[in-house]
Amino acid sequence: MLTLAEELLLVAYDDEKGTVLSSASFGLPYGIAGAVLMEFALIGAVKYQDHVLLFQDGQDLQDPFLYQLFSFLKQKDQSHSRRRKIKYWVQVLGRQVRSKRYRQLFLDRLQTKGILTKKEKPYFIFFKKRVYPSTDSGIEATIRQKVREAVLGETETEVKTVMLVALLKACDAIKVIFSKNDYKSAKKRIDILLKEQPYGQAVSETIKAMQASIIASVTAASVAANSSSSSN
Repeated sequence: MLTLAEELLLVAYDDEKGTVLSSASFGLPYGIAGAVLMEFALIGAVKYQDHVLLFQDGQDLQDPFLYQLFSFLKQKDQSHSRRRKIKYWVQVLGRQVRSKRYRQLFLDRLQTKGILTKKEKPYFIFFKKRVYPSTDSGIEATIRQKVREAVLGETETEVKTVMLVALLKACDAIKVIFSKNDYKSAKKRIDILLKEQPYGQAVSETIKAMQASIIASVTAASVAANSSSSSN
């Protein structure tokens, strides 16, 4: 089973080139950070209260990597004298992913699962860079189809799928899911989907509020990173 961050990463990577889609290159690190925080919220590892994030004690996360990420954030939380807002945590973890520390760990996981493969590709004349093309495009195709059905279909949508749609939009990777013709109608449906958040009774209002705060933070961080790069 893939985590929310892994699904986001798969969609945001070009299957053949094995590199991040240009449109998502600045926003993806913060999108991954948001996905991790959402994952923690769904399993009860964090709580959202009075606009700040509370890291819960005694969490026995079965996924070693998620446990590593949780421990990193919780240790940083304990070093502060006051609780921090979600925007802060999106930026902290996003910067780690942007520096490739944690993004590489995600890529290694997907490689271990047989979904991606690592290759060395010539870069300019004397250099090489690592790329991660897909070895099992069926898994990503399933994810894309799930997103298309959530946006264009009429059936009830799972919580994580709505969150994935929100993150894809926030880091500017949603367009790759649809054809140019479909995206015109999909764009309006996406806004409706995220506004209505059709979770049923399975998700509390607190989780919904936390998602809204995460998406706002991811979007703001993505725009800031893009603007900073453009001005350099």
